[in-house]
Amino acid sequence: RLIYGQLAADYERVLGTQIWNGAGSSGELTGLLGLSGTNAISNVTATAAGMYVALAKAMSNVHTNSFVSANAIVMAPRRWNWLLSQVDTTGRPLVVPDMNGPYMATGVQTAAISAGYVGTMLGLPVYIDATCPLTLTTDQDAALVARFSDSLLMEGNVNTRVLPDVGSGTLTVRFQLYRYVAFTGGRRPTAISKINGIGMAAPAGF
Repeated sequence: RLIYGQLAADYERVLGTQIWNGAGSSGELTGLLGLSGTNAISNVTATAAGMYVALAKAMSNVHTNSFVSANAIVMAPRRWNWLLSQVDTTGRPLVVPDMNGPYMATGVQTAAISAGYVGTMLGLPVYIDATCPLTLTTDQDAALVARFSDSLLMEGNVNTRVLPDVGSGTLTVRFQLYRYVAFTGGRRPTAISKINGIGMAAPAGF
């Protein structure tokens, strides 16, 4: 049970990595960052204002080029936590917890977790995902604004097996966990906006 729990967690990590940045060959899924025909948004300013403008442009590009609405924002945990640390000229945080009754906030935080739904910005739910690559163009991460309901992930049943013959010569066994998956990330590329650029470089301390 311990081994398969660890294998299941690693399966989720590998799957998330491929959805972001899979090569589309040699058994890998085609990741969203490598798709052609998507909307490329450059964030050139490492400020909360620069990030906010880039997100708005990303949402607008989905509307304009695909004639549908974006339904979520996904980013790396370090990018969201960096946004939580940003303050205005009087030291007030720009993204605030929802229990404080936010007024004119840049964003709202609803949960302090490592993965999943964490808040809202620009009227869209924000999700963080630790499998987002952090080394795009040296040390940059990326953010996606998209109509994710067009990107269907289909997963088969979880299969497990123990293969004692593989290492029988040294009295070792092989444990495997696998499932078959399909991903339609390229179904409507114009409904996906990718934000990168020097403004997405690693924030100090994050």
